[in-house]
Amino acid sequence: MSGFQMWRFHESERFPSRPPGAITPNLIEKGVFIFLGALQRRDEFDYARILSDFDRLLPLYRFVESGGTFAAYRDSPQRFQFRAGHHVRRNATMSTGTEVELSVVLRHNALQQVLFDESCKEHGKKGVGTEMANGSGGRIDAVVRTDGGYIYFEIKVGQSLQACIRDAIGQLLEYSFWPGSQQAASPVIVGEPSSTMKAGPI
Repeated sequence: MSGFQMWRFHESERFPSRPPGAITPNLIEKGVFIFLGALQRRDEFDYARILSDFDRLLPLYRFVESGGTFAAYRDSPQRFQFRAGHHVRRNATMSTGTEVELSVVLRHNALQQVLFDESCKEHGKKGVGTEMANGSGGRIDAVVRTDGGYIYFEIKVGQSLQACIRDAIGQLLEYSFWPGSQQAASPVIVGEPSSTMKAGPI
Protein backbone atom coordinates (compact mmCIF):
# COMPACT_ATOMS: atom_id res chain seq x y z
CA MET A 1 0.00 0.00 0.00
CA SER A 2 1.93 2.97 -1.32
CA GLY A 3 2.41 5.82 1.16
CA PHE A 4 1.72 3.72 4.26
CA GLN A 5 4.03 2.25 6.90
CA MET A 6 3.71 -0.38 9.61
CA TRP A 7 5.13 -0.16 13.10
CA ARG A 8 4.44 -1.89 16.39
CA PHE A 9 4.49 -1.36 20.11
CA HIS A 10 5.35 -4.18 22.46
CA GLU A 11 4.14 -3.02 25.86
CA SER A 12 5.83 0.43 26.04
CA GLU A 13 8.53 -0.08 23.41
CA ARG A 14 8.07 1.30 19.89
CA PHE A 15 9.80 -0.58 17.09
CA PRO A 16 11.01 1.08 13.85
CA SER A 17 8.62 1.66 10.94
CA ARG A 18 8.77 -0.65 7.94
CA PRO A 19 6.90 -1.12 4.65
CA PRO A 20 3.48 -2.82 4.99
CA GLY A 21 3.67 -6.60 4.97
CA ALA A 22 2.34 -9.78 6.48
CA ILE A 23 1.85 -9.99 10.24
CA THR A 24 4.04 -12.90 11.24
CA PRO A 25 2.92 -15.44 13.88
CA ASN A 26 5.48 -14.22 16.44
CA LEU A 27 3.70 -10.82 16.55
CA ILE A 28 0.33 -12.31 17.47
CA GLU A 29 0.63 -12.19 21.21
CA LYS A 30 -0.67 -10.26 24.18
CA GLY A 31 0.87 -6.82 24.57
CA VAL A 32 1.65 -6.27 20.87
CA PHE A 33 -0.16 -3.47 19.04
CA ILE A 34 0.44 -3.11 15.30
CA PHE A 35 -0.20 0.13 13.39
CA LEU A 36 -0.81 0.59 9.67
CA GLY A 37 -0.91 4.19 8.53
CA ALA A 38 1.09 7.32 7.81
CA LEU A 39 2.91 9.82 10.00
CA GLN A 40 2.59 13.60 9.94
CA ARG A 41 4.08 16.40 12.01
CA ARG A 42 1.58 17.55 14.61
CA ASP A 43 2.05 21.17 13.53
CA GLU A 44 1.62 20.43 9.79
CA PHE A 45 -1.59 18.41 9.53
CA ASP A 46 -2.74 17.68 5.99
CA TYR A 47 -6.43 16.99 6.53
CA ALA A 48 -7.07 16.12 2.88
CA ARG A 49 -4.44 13.40 3.03
CA ILE A 50 -5.87 12.04 6.29
CA LEU A 51 -9.33 11.72 4.75
CA SER A 52 -7.89 10.23 1.57
CA ASP A 53 -5.99 7.65 3.65
CA PHE A 54 -9.20 6.75 5.48
CA ASP A 55 -10.87 6.16 2.11
CA ARG A 56 -8.02 3.86 1.05
CA LEU A 57 -8.08 1.91 4.32
CA LEU A 58 -11.87 1.51 4.44
CA PRO A 59 -11.97 -1.74 2.36
CA LEU A 60 -9.37 -3.29 4.68
CA TYR A 61 -11.39 -2.22 7.73
CA ARG A 62 -14.55 -3.73 6.24
CA PHE A 63 -12.71 -6.94 5.44
CA VAL A 64 -11.40 -7.31 8.99
CA GLU A 65 -14.68 -6.37 10.69
CA SER A 66 -16.66 -8.74 8.41
CA GLY A 67 -14.49 -11.67 9.39
CA GLY A 68 -13.08 -11.95 5.89
CA THR A 69 -16.39 -11.96 4.01
CA PHE A 70 -16.17 -8.47 2.49
CA ALA A 71 -15.31 -8.94 -1.19
CA ALA A 72 -12.96 -6.01 -1.73
CA TYR A 73 -9.97 -7.92 -0.31
CA ARG A 74 -11.24 -11.46 -0.74
CA ASP A 75 -11.59 -11.35 -4.50
CA SER A 76 -8.85 -10.70 -7.05
CA PRO A 77 -8.27 -7.03 -7.96
CA GLN A 78 -10.59 -5.49 -10.51
CA ARG A 79 -8.98 -5.37 -13.94
CA PHE A 80 -8.37 -2.05 -15.63
CA GLN A 81 -11.35 -1.09 -17.76
CA PHE A 82 -11.76 2.46 -18.95
CA ARG A 83 -15.03 4.11 -17.95
CA ALA A 84 -15.73 7.75 -18.64
CA GLY A 85 -17.26 9.97 -15.98
CA HIS A 86 -16.66 11.52 -12.60
CA HIS A 87 -18.47 11.26 -9.27
CA VAL A 88 -18.54 14.71 -7.69
CA ARG A 89 -17.17 14.65 -4.15
CA ARG A 90 -17.29 17.35 -1.49
CA ASN A 91 -14.33 19.73 -1.48
CA ALA A 92 -15.00 21.09 2.01
CA THR A 93 -16.58 19.98 5.27
CA MET A 94 -17.02 21.38 8.74
CA SER A 95 -15.90 19.76 11.97
CA THR A 96 -17.15 21.35 15.18
CA GLY A 97 -15.31 20.95 18.48
CA THR A 98 -16.02 22.25 21.97
CA GLU A 99 -14.08 25.50 21.44
CA VAL A 100 -13.22 25.80 17.78
CA GLU A 101 -14.88 25.29 14.44
CA LEU A 102 -12.48 23.68 12.04
CA SER A 103 -12.89 24.07 8.30
CA VAL A 104 -11.27 21.13 6.52
CA VAL A 105 -10.64 21.86 2.87
CA LEU A 106 -10.51 18.72 0.80
CA ARG A 107 -8.00 19.96 -1.72
CA HIS A 108 -7.58 16.61 -3.42
CA ASN A 109 -11.25 16.54 -4.42
CA ALA A 110 -11.09 20.12 -5.64
CA LEU A 111 -8.03 19.38 -7.78
CA GLN A 112 -9.67 16.26 -9.18
CA GLN A 113 -12.77 18.23 -10.18
CA VAL A 114 -10.69 20.91 -11.92
CA LEU A 115 -8.58 18.27 -13.65
CA PHE A 116 -11.69 16.45 -14.87
CA ASP A 117 -13.33 19.62 -16.16
CA GLU A 118 -10.21 20.83 -17.99
CA SER A 119 -9.50 17.39 -19.46
CA CYS A 120 -13.07 17.15 -20.73
CA LYS A 121 -12.63 20.46 -22.54
CA GLU A 122 -9.59 19.09 -24.35
CA HIS A 123 -10.56 15.43 -24.87
CA GLY A 124 -14.34 15.34 -24.51
CA LYS A 125 -16.38 13.78 -21.69
CA LYS A 126 -16.25 10.32 -23.26
CA GLY A 127 -12.46 10.34 -23.05
CA VAL A 128 -12.02 11.18 -19.36
CA GLY A 129 -12.67 9.11 -16.24
CA THR A 130 -11.73 9.27 -12.56
CA GLU A 131 -11.11 6.72 -9.78
CA MET A 132 -10.26 3.99 -12.29
CA ALA A 133 -9.33 0.51 -11.05
CA ASN A 134 -5.70 -0.07 -12.00
CA GLY A 135 -5.64 -3.88 -11.99
CA SER A 136 -3.59 -4.36 -8.80
CA GLY A 137 -6.06 -3.24 -6.16
CA GLY A 138 -5.62 0.53 -6.37
CA ARG A 139 -7.40 3.34 -8.17
CA ILE A 140 -6.03 5.93 -10.57
CA ASP A 141 -7.13 9.49 -9.76
CA ALA A 142 -7.87 10.35 -13.40
CA VAL A 143 -7.41 8.70 -16.80
CA VAL A 144 -7.58 10.25 -20.25
CA ARG A 145 -8.03 7.97 -23.26
CA THR A 146 -6.22 9.16 -26.39
CA ASP A 147 -5.35 7.65 -29.76
CA GLY A 148 -1.82 7.14 -28.46
CA GLY A 149 -2.87 5.35 -25.27
CA TYR A 150 -3.91 6.25 -21.75
CA ILE A 151 -2.68 9.22 -19.71
CA TYR A 152 -2.65 8.53 -15.97
CA PHE A 153 -2.94 11.41 -13.50
CA GLU A 154 -1.97 11.04 -9.85
CA ILE A 155 -3.06 13.95 -7.63
CA LYS A 156 -1.01 14.97 -4.60
CA VAL A 157 -1.57 17.84 -2.18
CA GLY A 158 1.90 18.02 -0.65
CA GLN A 159 3.33 21.32 0.52
CA SER A 160 6.19 21.19 -2.01
CA LEU A 161 6.81 19.98 -5.53
CA GLN A 162 9.39 17.56 -4.18
CA ALA A 163 6.89 16.03 -1.73
CA CYS A 164 4.30 15.56 -4.48
CA ILE A 165 6.79 13.77 -6.70
CA ARG A 166 7.97 11.51 -3.91
CA ASP A 167 4.43 10.53 -2.96
CA ALA A 168 3.20 9.97 -6.51
CA ILE A 169 6.03 8.30 -8.41
CA GLY A 170 5.66 4.89 -6.76
CA GLN A 171 1.93 4.77 -7.43
CA LEU A 172 2.33 5.75 -11.07
CA LEU A 173 4.94 3.02 -11.59
CA GLU A 174 2.63 0.48 -9.95
CA TYR A 175 -0.31 1.56 -12.10
CA SER A 176 1.66 0.85 -15.28
CA PHE A 177 3.98 -2.03 -14.45
CA TRP A 178 2.36 -4.21 -11.79
CA PRO A 179 1.28 -7.58 -13.27
CA GLY A 180 -2.25 -7.27 -14.65
CA SER A 181 -2.08 -3.50 -14.99
CA GLN A 182 -2.58 -1.41 -18.13
CA GLN A 183 0.58 0.52 -19.03
CA ALA A 184 0.18 4.26 -19.41
CA ALA A 185 1.39 6.13 -22.46
CA SER A 186 2.08 9.13 -20.21
CA PRO A 187 2.11 9.30 -16.38
CA VAL A 188 1.41 12.78 -14.96
CA ILE A 189 1.69 14.14 -11.41
CA VAL A 190 -0.81 16.84 -10.47
CA GLY A 191 -0.23 19.03 -7.43
CA GLU A 192 -0.75 22.48 -5.97
CA PRO A 193 2.88 23.74 -6.03
CA SER A 194 3.94 25.56 -9.19
CA SER A 195 5.78 23.47 -11.77
CA THR A 196 8.33 26.28 -12.04
CA MET A 197 9.51 25.66 -8.48
CA LYS A 198 12.90 23.99 -8.05
CA ALA A 199 12.22 20.44 -6.91
CA GLY A 200 15.70 19.56 -5.67
CA PRO A 201 17.12 16.01 -5.46
CA ILE A 202 14.71 13.12 -4.96
